[in-house]
Amino acid sequence: MSISFRGRLFFIFMAVVLAALLTSGVFLEKELRTRHNAQIDSELLSKAGAVQEMLRMSGPPLTIEAMDSLADRAGEALSARITILLDDNTLLGDSHLVLNHLKKMGNQGSRPEIVQARREGQGQARRYSTIMGISMVYVALPFRNAAGGHGFIRVSMPLPEAKEGMKRVRRIMLYAALLGLAAALFASFIAAA
Repeated sequence: MSISFRGRLFFIFMAVVLAALLTSGVFLEKELRTRHNAQIDSELLSKAGAVQEMLRMSGPPLTIEAMDSLADRAGEALSARITILLDDNTLLGDSHLVLNHLKKMGNQGSRPEIVQARREGQGQARRYSTIMGISMVYVALPFRNAAGGHGFIRVSMPLPEAKEGMKRVRRIMLYAALLGLAAALFASFIAAA
């Protein structure tokens, strides 16, 4: 049984449409992922900047009690994990840890985002957190307070939360591709008739 000219035209048209949809989908997703990641980094940097300004303006004493309290309040207000450490890598506060656990944490100054912030003025990393037990997105900024103390602010969020936004984008792209495929199917049927 041979396929009619109309059938062959229909299948060729559908193959071209599918190839175009797949190719554009791959490029579009890559571009959207890049923009989404940049938006997350920008949002976290903005939050770190807010904490940086709080430290600069208020100049609270750089004690573990004061800084952990500030990290807790800032973390709640900004919906992010906030970590504050001195330039000598002493951990002063973390919004996701209780006060007595701070001293048990290892050297946070060796983390890639802190190393980069020390070298370049700001740092960013996507990595697994052994403390939280999940992958996280991190940004870090240096700070200097009114009393002359200085160190680093790190703001982070779980990577699964960041990936959730990309899942929504993929769903929208899939719906658009299916709608485009249905329109192409209809158009190819009309053209082949």
